[in-house]
Amino acid sequence: MRFVTRVVAGIGSAALLVVAAPVASAQAAEALAAPVAWGPYASGDGKAKASGTVTVTEKVGKVGYWKRWWTWEKKCSWRDGDRVCKKVKVWHKKWAHKRVRFEVFTVDSTLVNHRSHARKFRCAWETFRVVKKNGDRVLRSAKACGGSAKLSFTVVNADRIWVDVSRGTFSEPKGEHSGWKAVHPAV
Repeated sequence: MRFVTRVVAGIGSAALLVVAAPVASAQAAEALAAPVAWGPYASGDGKAKASGTVTVTEKVGKVGYWKRWWTWEKKCSWRDGDRVCKKVKVWHKKWAHKRVRFEVFTVDSTLVNHRSHARKFRCAWETFRVVKKNGDRVLRSAKACGGSAKLSFTVVNADRIWVDVSRGTFSEPKGEHSGWKAVHPAV
């Protein structure tokens, strides 16, 4: 009787784990996909403000690569009537696929220009600096020469994201920089 009780208890706990595992992984995926708000960050004179959200989603994709390996093979030839054999290294390659996990960062931003009729600096600018996990750097910019502007971009495997809010002309940011403010990870 004790043996039967142990077996039933073991089956019950295994069934509980099978039911609880997908629920826990679904909750972890939802926690990754929840948007995180940042800002508002203002320019040096306070006449341009930017705020928004960062959403991180984890995806799995297939990546192709050349798989290379070598083997020793016996090569024979005839020399002066004798058969001569020797081992040579032969390289092989084939196209293979592997599954890779990566994070996709979606940055949504709203830039507001409080003083679009100014003489010196008519436009509000925001510049995003992204440093990826492999060390690459990416810059994204948006301007608002009227009331406001929206910017949305995605980047894969980002390590850190900063924003600089400033004022400038129609063609480029010129002054009143806020300095680099952290968007992700928020500190």
